[in-house]
Amino acid sequence: MREIVNVNYPFFADVRGLGISSESPVGAGLPALTVPFASPVTTSFPEGAERTATVLLQSSPDAWTTTNTNVQPDVQRYGELGFAAGDERKAHPLAVLVNGTFESAFADQNPPSGEETVIKQSPPNTRLAVIGSTSMVNDLVLQLSRQGPSNLLLTQNLIDWGVEDTDLLSIRARSTFARTLVPMTSAERARYEYLNYGLALAGLVVIFLLTVQWRRQRRPIVLEEASSVAPGRLAKEVQS
Repeated sequence: MREIVNVNYPFFADVRGLGISSESPVGAGLPALTVPFASPVTTSFPEGAERTATVLLQSSPDAWTTTNTNVQPDVQRYGELGFAAGDERKAHPLAVLVNGTFESAFADQNPPSGEETVIKQSPPNTRLAVIGSTSMVNDLVLQLSRQGPSNLLLTQNLIDWGVEDTDLLSIRARSTFARTLVPMTSAERARYEYLNYGLALAGLVVIFLLTVQWRRQRRPIVLEEASSVAPGRLAKEVQS
């Protein structure tokens, strides 16, 4: 017999709130994102490089890194989490937007075969997006994750940002979305559950009392018996 149980899976980073940059229109209008099997993104530019980097997505301050390739949870060994938690916990960049000029890998080399000229560097307004996950728009991940539509919307925003279509990007950023509820603790869920039960029980008691009162106020209607007709009058009517 197999049983499917929903558990917290630390390798699926849930990014929301302050984890999504508000400085860039790419992340505007995105309530939450799922970044599966993410790796931290670090930026290091050569001295004098005319580039700017903006962190688009970052994990929560409770995140940690691991080099263990085993992605199967071991509840018996590590408890409810299923994995060994790291000692150093901090927020890690998961996606970075870079603007500026990029030098070609063939700038100081011979052109590749079949190429006559080599573009040594890109235009100064080149845009590059680096995401530390290759599975954000994977079909299986989109089916498992509730934030699948947001991942697709992020991809559309990145395309518009890459081609400098900021007008279309600003229109999409104003789109409506279903706001997620704030997660509750077990005690809060139990309190609301008991409150619902109490309100339902109170409603049943009120209905019972109103029914009893209505029955007490209801009076049966008694039909009065027809008065007997005088014999003399009946005889006269028969003779006539």
